[in-house]
Amino acid sequence: MGLQPEETDDYAKGVVQADFEEAGDEDVIRKLLGDLTAAGVDTDDAAVRQALEEQTVEARRQLIESK
Repeated sequence: MGLQPEETDDYAKGVVQADFEEAGDEDVIRKLLGDLTAAGVDTDDAAVRQALEEQTVEARRQLIESK
């Protein structure tokens, strides 16, 4: 999306806040898809869902390795 390094933390916090809007991932997917589309990124719902799943797997792997 072309974010500057100092903008990424604020954006990540905004995504986390979006996650509290409703149960499940739909709120996050809507935010990400809307933001990416607004930034001119060529993507779709399926790509956002796949990326979210991949990052979830990676986050779990990192948690397991940190124990």
